[in-house]
Formats: sequence, C-alpha cells, structure tokens
Amino acid sequence: MLQRFKDYSIKNKLALACVLTSMIALLVSTATFYIYEVRTLGSDIGRKYSDVVNTLAPEFSASIEFEDNARADEILSRLGQNPDVLSAAIYDADGALFASYVAPQGQMIPERWETIGESSRLDGDDLFVEEPILSKDTPTGVMVLHARISDLKERQLYYASLVAGVFGISLVAAVLFASLIVRYISRPIEELAATSRRISEERNYSLRAAKSTNDELGSLIDTFNEMLRQIQERDTKLEQRGVRLEGEVAFRTEEIQKLSQAVEQSPHTTVITNPQGLVEYVNQRFTDSTG
Repeated sequence: MLQRFKDYSIKNKLALACVLTSMIALLVSTATFYIYEVRTLGSDIGRKYSDVVNTLAPEFSASIEFEDNARADEILSRLGQNPDVLSAAIYDADGALFASYVAPQGQMIPERWETIGESSRLDGDDLFVEEPILSKDTPTGVMVLHARISDLKERQLYYASLVAGVFGISLVAAVLFASLIVRYISRPIEELAATSRRISEERNYSLRAAKSTNDELGSLIDTFNEMLRQIQERDTKLEQRGVRLEGEVAFRTEEIQKLSQAVEQSPHTTVITNPQGLVEYVNQRFTDSTG
C-alpha cells in the first residue's frame, strides 16, 4: 500500500492527505459528540424522574409522617400510569418498605433499603433513580424508582443518524474544498512538468516556466528558469564559436586551394617528399619535364 502511495501523482497524494485528515478530524469530533449526547440523554432522563420525585416529596413526606400507606400507594400508582415505570417504592427513615408499586413486568421490590442518598444510573435501557424524601431539609425516607426507557434506542438511533448525516455532509464539503485547494497547489507543478516535457521534445531552451506563487514552488520555478537561461547562454556561445570555426575553416581551405593552384600552375618543377624521402606530390611542370 505504501509503495502504491509513493507512485501516486502529487495531485492525488495531496488530495488523499487532505481527505484522510478531514475524515479523522470529523470522525473524532462526531464520535465525541455522539458519546456526549448519549451520556447526556441518560442524565436528562434521570433528572426528569428526579424532578418528579422532588415534586411529590411533600406528599410522600406527609404520608410517611401520618403513616398513610394508602395515600402513598395511590401516588405511586399514578406514577405507574407511565408505561416506562416498572417499579417504585418508598422507604421510611429506618429503611423499611412503606409503600410500593410493581408493574406486571416489573421485578420484586426488597423489603428494606439500607441507604438514603441521591443517585441516577442508566444500565442499558433500565434507569434506576434513588431520591431522598425531605421534610424541612431532614430526610424522612427515600424513593427508589426503576424505569425502562422504551424509546432510548430510538433516541440513540436518531443521534447516530444525525451524527452520520453531519459526518457525511461535512466529508463531502471537505472533499470539495480539498479538490479546490489541491488544484490550486498542484497547478504550478503540472505546468512546470508540461514545460519540461516540451523543452525535452523541442530542444528549445528559450522557453520559460510561468511563475504564479512566491512560495517554495516559486523558488523552484525561478531556479528552473535560471538553469534554462544558463543552458541557452551556453548553447548560444557554442553556436557562435561554431560559426567562427566554420569561417576559419572556410578561409584556410580557400588559402590552401589557392596555394595548391599556384604550385600546380608554377613554371618551376615542384616535388614534395615525406621525411622518408618518398615522393608524395609533383606538379604538372615536373611531369612535363621528365616525361
């Protein structure tokens, strides 16, 4: 996989890097949002039932004070009209069961409750609420409630769908934005590559790459153009030197031809030998004289 990534074009590498970075950031943020909302949901539901208990606390306190179990049972039965409530119980200050309500699908309620405290706990779909009953800031008992949140999964699914929708929309927006940014960044590189190919094909070192930015790519293009300038200058000098050499060669050739013609037409005999004494050239006059 890493080797394939190395072979990708710079444009694809930049696009992939931008998209992956955006995906990771979005995944972390949306997951954090989902976890927070789910936990907050449990706390909100627990607080709602705690508020109900606090609202009924004066009646519960009066029932305990006057030992009116029937009144307490009636109030708990009204709570039982909520289909989510599986059981509810009131314990007095000594922890003895004072009144209770158990739905058909509810669990048995213990006869004693050892603690008087305030707590709210969500275990899956089951919510357990423990709320003290106060009379003039003095605990007179405790109410314990067990409810099953029937729409909890629907709410969690709703939050999950919401998070997925936000993630999808944000990802699409990130991909579109990344494509624009990548196009802006990679365009000078693509133009530089196109100019390089054209120079290589045409051998035309007078071409120059267009500079559109003043960043590292701009410095690279400046260096590339300077290299082309030096190559063009060198080729110009070599071409000029070649022209001069051709002129000198033509001049020397003409001089040699004139000299050769003068020797050939000379009225004097002319013989040219090599260092070993072997004859290499005789002119026409020598030939005519010697037959």
